[in-house]
Amino acid sequence: MSRVVFGVSPSPFLLAATIRKHIKQYETEQPKTVEALRECLYVDDFIASASNVDEALSVTTKAKEILSHAGMNLCKWITNSPELRAKWTEGGMEHTTETATCGNVLKVLGLVWRSEKDDFVFDLKGLLDIMKGKENTKRNVLQTSARVFDPIGFLTPFTIRAKCLFQELWERGVGWDDQLPSDLAEKWDRWCAELPQLHQLDIPRWYQIDINPDSQTVKLHVFCDASERAYSAVAYLQGENKEKEIVTSFVASKSKVAPLKKMTLPRLELMGALIGARLGNNLLKPLNMKINQLNMWTDSMIVLHWIRSTAQRWKPFVANRVAEIQGLTNPELWSHCNGKNNPADLPTRGQSVENLLQSQLWWSGPISLSSAEEVESIDEDCIADEVSRELRSKFQTVVQLSTVEQAEPLLDLGKYSRLKTVLRITAWVRRFITNARSSPRTQGELTTEELTAAEVYWVKVTQNQSFSQEICQLKSGRDIKKDSKIRDLKPFF
Repeated sequence: MSRVVFGVSPSPFLLAATIRKHIKQYETEQPKTVEALRECLYVDDFIASASNVDEALSVTTKAKEILSHAGMNLCKWITNSPELRAKWTEGGMEHTTETATCGNVLKVLGLVWRSEKDDFVFDLKGLLDIMKGKENTKRNVLQTSARVFDPIGFLTPFTIRAKCLFQELWERGVGWDDQLPSDLAEKWDRWCAELPQLHQLDIPRWYQIDINPDSQTVKLHVFCDASERAYSAVAYLQGENKEKEIVTSFVASKSKVAPLKKMTLPRLELMGALIGARLGNNLLKPLNMKINQLNMWTDSMIVLHWIRSTAQRWKPFVANRVAEIQGLTNPELWSHCNGKNNPADLPTRGQSVENLLQSQLWWSGPISLSSAEEVESIDEDCIADEVSRELRSKFQTVVQLSTVEQAEPLLDLGKYSRLKTVLRITAWVRRFITNARSSPRTQGELTTEELTAAEVYWVKVTQNQSFSQEICQLKSGRDIKKDSKIRDLKPFF
């Protein structure tokens, strides 16, 4: 084919590979523009920003020129700067305005962006029209909630309510086209009634912070929390604006409903910390920040103790997640925050649109993100019981006295998966030892007696390892203690 066909599996790769190969020849001449094309081109949409009008004009004109050499025309430009728009007009670049887009709504990768005010809004007019006259069924719940497109997570405290409701429908076994139970129908109607209020929400696109990888004032704060219904994480950018004032801006959030299989609250808190670690790590590259600029927060002392300890100490569920968290973030950058000041608590409980619009905690984070008062020392006595439940058995304190001398076994059984192989190797080793000590030497294939002796050897080794105290007591002529697992079997030599 001489064209990249939409829908074919290799098409995305072919398009990206072709563009990368084409722009590579301009790296020495236009390094900034090439870098912008490499990082800011999403299939056929070029989305970038610049610190001033001259830089933006340079990038846009050169990007258009570079791609035009490959037969690709960048057109329908739009910007939040009237001055840049005027210069595009002078240069003959084709640009558009919001009124020229479909229905006065401009969507950028699915998000509605008002370029004049430079903010994001939610246009749900089409969704509200579709909902009219529809019955309350599980299918309708899924269709409606899925149409609220919110990849960044602005509405997480509101949308999590629909997710929890959908999970509850599965728990009750409601069919796809069955009417919702009365109590769940009431929750669903209340959620749908709040959808029109989302039109009042406008989120500034600009963080108002100049991000510098070497800056000590610019920080990325990620908060984690969990409840019995859901767990979540939310990230904020903190830094100085042009007036040298400390400002914080909402960056992104993630949430998931709690698994149907019941879990302890500390484990759910750990799940929240895990998605928080993933969120923070994924945001570092697009924000051009370093790992030491990332601060992680949780209101669970138990989770904080797990993360700051060796992963191998804990049971597999905790160990696997702690290991991933430690690989994505620096354990030293994890701190404790007060539950009342944790914005990640809002998605775990669900919020109405009215509360979400007025929540300063959600949109700006806690008043003081990095103050020393927020960091608390871990109270070992307070969390000892909960922490010890997740310890592996080999890390638990066990005192056992034994006077039975145990020789080192001939083989490491962990390296073998078949008993027959173990017995044959053991028989050959025992024959070698016997031939080395005495004569005449035994030759030929292994005999049944030698294989039986090898089996008896491993029975003795296993008994000495598992029942050393019982063997010691029997040899000394004493009765086996009542707490022995084999007392009822009346063991003897």
